[in-house]
Amino acid sequence: QNRTNMLEQLPANAITSIEVITNPSSKYEAEGVSGIINIVLKKSKTLGYNGNLSLNAGTKDKYGASINLNLKNDKIQLFSNYSYMLNNYILTGGSDRTNSLSQTDNLFTQDNSGRMRSKSHFLKTGFDFFVNEMNTLSLSANYSNSNRTRGELFTSKEFDINSILTSEIERDYESDYLNSTYDLALNYTLKFKEKGRQLTADAIYTSSKNDEDGITYETLIYPQNTA
Repeated sequence: QNRTNMLEQLPANAITSIEVITNPSSKYEAEGVSGIINIVLKKSKTLGYNGNLSLNAGTKDKYGASINLNLKNDKIQLFSNYSYMLNNYILTGGSDRTNSLSQTDNLFTQDNSGRMRSKSHFLKTGFDFFVNEMNTLSLSANYSNSNRTRGELFTSKEFDINSILTSEIERDYESDYLNSTYDLALNYTLKFKEKGRQLTADAIYTSSKNDEDGITYETLIYPQNTA
């Protein structure tokens, strides 16, 4: 349900590879008919402590940060990742529509401008327990939170066939969107002696909440209401 939000919040340095599988095997959950995209995330293979911190900034007020921490020994691996993003966008657009078949109305124009602000947090933590060389038990938890606010002003005008203004309306649109998602996953992996063969079992719990509010204010500029 919230795949787009999850992908937006996933830092690039946490990804090992992206696989496009057009004919997935039975190990993957059956969903859709055109194949799947498998995003392989990084897991450290180095024993001991390690981690990294990254900061980034973009033009027109866009910022991000992420931190990865990992602890591994012969029996257990603890891992955690947190990322934050703040993006601001300037919205502009417009359209013109001409009605050549009408005997009265001829031209409709619309211009819009506004701003959008998007803020998100993503946290993943968990551990792998290496029972032995053939058996691994893993537990991980994900939390994501994103908030998006948007304000936009639309100005619409209509003209008759003599290019005389007949109507002008302003619409002020404001919206607020909030999403929060929790994921808990338990995984068991059994490796066989034959290279490339393994058996996996997964139990996954997901909880998601979405709230969106929007309001539109409309003002008639022309003709003015004199009643």
